[in-house]
Amino acid sequence: MSNRIGVNLLRVSYIVVILLLSSCTSGGSSTGNSCDASGRDYISRDVQRCAVMRFKCDSASQAFSDQCGCGCERIKERPVSQFTQCGPSSRNADACIQIYKPVCGWKANPDHCFSSNCKSSYANSCFACADEHVVGYTSGACPN
Repeated sequence: MSNRIGVNLLRVSYIVVILLLSSCTSGGSSTGNSCDASGRDYISRDVQRCAVMRFKCDSASQAFSDQCGCGCERIKERPVSQFTQCGPSSRNADACIQIYKPVCGWKANPDHCFSSNCKSSYANSCFACADEHVVGYTSGACPN
């Protein structure tokens, strides 16, 4: 009988540990605040990885770290000229012409993109839209 109680206690202990661990990794916070605050671009949601990561933010943002991860947050307005989304016709080009007219290809809307890994410079808009990760582009090389 005492052996059965010990086994049941062990099962309950495992369940409690699993519930505690799942609440630690759920990404939520006990205060009810959302981790997806406006003006923040999370590079990683792993707090332990953030403790050892080094990354570069652009000139309109700065690095941050919180209970949900780390990344770049906007500190000032960044002037973005004429954002053009990549449409089906620009994505399905058979070949791109070799004319150098640099553009910045954005992997997210420029209003929500502050780290260097969400944008890349391309020779022209055709090459930018050929990249399946790019959602649109702006004229000129990417801002620092």
